[in-house]
Amino acid sequence: MGIPRFVNLVDILFPNIVRYVNLVYIHIAMFTLRHILRLNALSCLVFGLVFAIRPAYVTEFLANADTAPAELILGIGIVLLINAAHLIWASFADQPIRKLIIYFALGDFLWVIASIGLVHMKLWITTSGGIFATLLVAVMVGLFGILQIVKLPNR
Repeated sequence: MGIPRFVNLVDILFPNIVRYVNLVYIHIAMFTLRHILRLNALSCLVFGLVFAIRPAYVTEFLANADTAPAELILGIGIVLLINAAHLIWASFADQPIRKLIIYFALGDFLWVIASIGLVHMKLWITTSGGIFATLLVAVMVGLFGILQIVKLPNR
């Protein structure tokens, strides 16, 4: 299976791109909702630990001046750790709880919007490394949200 090859010109001009997009599509199709929830949990766990253990380091990495309060970063870290546990718990359910999965996806989309907003307003995220890392994480988290919605059963 795979995505339809809708434009022959693209195939001719960029044959490798079409092949790679097709490969990515096939690999994403192999992920189950359970896998996506667990990957999301792993992400929350890793970032939660970093935020909770080294909040001052995180603020310094993100901005040179006008840094976010370390207490705020610590609080976000704790919330991420709780969310990681909640995601793991949800991933072991026999049947996915539709409202819970939507809740997780909405949380992911809120994270993306907040990240983009903070970068755009130059609030607490001003270093080039901080901006790059924030936007990269936002893309990953947004992808988790999209995949959770796409993989959600219709019942």
